[in-house]
Amino acid sequence: MNNKISKSLAFLFLTSLLLFSCKKDNDKPNNSGSDKRKVKYELSGNFTGKLLVVTSTNTGALQQFNGVALPWTKEIQYDKNVMAAGAGVQTENENRGVAGQTFTLKVYINNKLKDTKTVTADANGMINISMAFYTF
Repeated sequence: MNNKISKSLAFLFLTSLLLFSCKKDNDKPNNSGSDKRKVKYELSGNFTGKLLVVTSTNTGALQQFNGVALPWTKEIQYDKNVMAAGAGVQTENENRGVAGQTFTLKVYINNKLKDTKTVTADANGMINISMAFYTF
């Protein structure tokens, strides 16, 4: 079941990246004055289980991290033609936490906090954050 969920998350994420990262015919300059596309994912909390984290890479592919323990940080520098990035997190089926434990996902884009999600483990010690997408 864990493999099926991972494949589903990967498919949804890849499909969304393809929609958002296509090169436009009329390459207009970035209105923000910056071509930076730096994303930092940060996990913290008291969750004692192990996590599966899926992020996008600089080329739009997916990168999977197994057995992630808290705290955890991943920073990715994207090319200027990449328009969106994302991450999904779930408990590894064989490495559950304890019911009531929590973790927080913070997403920083160009060193500015973009999003914060806090989740609590269910009665089975499982946690899931569906794939979240962030545009530049």
